[in-house]
Amino acid sequence: MGGEEFILLLPGADIKKSVEIGEKIRKTVEERKIKINGKTINYTVSIGIAQMKPDDTDIYSILHRADKMLYVAKRSGRNRIVY
Repeated sequence: MGGEEFILLLPGADIKKSVEIGEKIRKTVEERKIKINGKTINYTVSIGIAQMKPDDTDIYSILHRADKMLYVAKRSGRNRIVY
């Protein structure tokens, strides 16, 4: 989506399943380490989740809600999922 953002669409997944998948991604990223010039870099991911609502008329309203949740996750300490 942007420089540090990506979108994962999960057709048919409810919030519970979306959080489950998001948590697998979050844990996998957290456990990975990058070594550069002999130094280890730890990194994490913050995830915002939004589900399509009956009154959504286009993808942009869903993306807007997910983006808002992403920034709540970042402001709340990062390395977490917010929905």
